[in-house]
Amino acid sequence: MAYGMKIDGADGIYQVDGSTSSTSFLTIVHNGTTLNSSPYAISNYSAGDIVFARPTSGSGRFCSDFTVSTPTFNVQASYLILRPSSNISSAVSGSGVTYGIQIKNAANTVIFDSRAFSGSGGSALEIEEIHPRMTLLGADQPNTFDGSNALDPGNNTFNKTVFNAGDSTTLAKTYVSVMNGFNFQPNSSTNSQIINGYHFENGTTNYRVLYEGYIKAPATQGIIGNSIRLNNSVIMAATLKT
Repeated sequence: MAYGMKIDGADGIYQVDGSTSSTSFLTIVHNGTTLNSSPYAISNYSAGDIVFARPTSGSGRFCSDFTVSTPTFNVQASYLILRPSSNISSAVSGSGVTYGIQIKNAANTVIFDSRAFSGSGGSALEIEEIHPRMTLLGADQPNTFDGSNALDPGNNTFNKTVFNAGDSTTLAKTYVSVMNGFNFQPNSSTNSQIINGYHFENGTTNYRVLYEGYIKAPATQGIIGNSIRLNNSVIMAATLKT
């Protein structure tokens, strides 16, 4: 590069390159909470948006349905909507954000601003885990049907951990990607379906997010009764930095 600053992450992953003339960002454009009543629908969503969410209760089964025009959740949820932006300045707001470090590119556009991670109004998502499609196989979690995990009797057989927060404080700031979720009667023990779902485990020993994906159906419906579903899209976990 002719001038400026370039930062690469592990394995050469792009972070910042001041020699570029154009840079795109995913900016948080809406931070909301659904109403505390079914169908727990989000607002301000447009097709193509990136959405991260978490159950407001902080624990339990959490799944979405993005096959409908107005996406919904199975419980009340807090959610963040992200959209591409060519300027990071929209992520910097509120008090306590006077000082920091800015990096501009060759077009004199701010491409990094440390104030987006601090202050009462600044906020940003830090991606903690990325799971490629077809790598998580979690059944129903953690032991929710008939006193045991009916699809994973050993409860340790599958790769099911989306993110191990380690403590309740971190779990309370953890969000997961929900854009490719689907659910049907998720609390039924005999006729239900979850695709790209989660279980937030907020206990005395485990503070983590587990993957859920399965079909439970009566044999009378002419299909194989219980079956496990891999994640059919990339699954991400992130923590909100304020």
